[in-house]
Amino acid sequence: QTAWAEPRFLYPGQEQPIQLAADQWFRLSAYGLAEPGLIYNYRLQLSSGETAQRIAQLNVVSMDGPPTVVWAGDLDRDGRLDLLADLTTDYVGHEYVLYVSSLASAGNLVAEGTRLGVPGC
Repeated sequence: QTAWAEPRFLYPGQEQPIQLAADQWFRLSAYGLAEPGLIYNYRLQLSSGETAQRIAQLNVVSMDGPPTVVWAGDLDRDGRLDLLADLTTDYVGHEYVLYVSSLASAGNLVAEGTRLGVPGC
């Protein structure tokens, strides 16, 4: 089940609601300090109801190639949200991370399932 399948970058202070099922809502929020061309201490947080979990923290992000959430949906068919993110911090290369709900420990929404670094030129 797919909630969205297009890369999305969230600016600090921006939130993205995600509806997985008729009664299942999640919120992806971004935080950080933006300066022209750079973002410092960029963080992504996933929340649902009273549960909030930081899923990524990047020290410095270049706006030439910012991180994106590529896909959101239910990959493992457990009825909970899974995410695929590209946590690149520049325009060179990619750092794909799959967050899976079925691997999450108690009190968390997702856990990192796998990571694939793709070097650039």
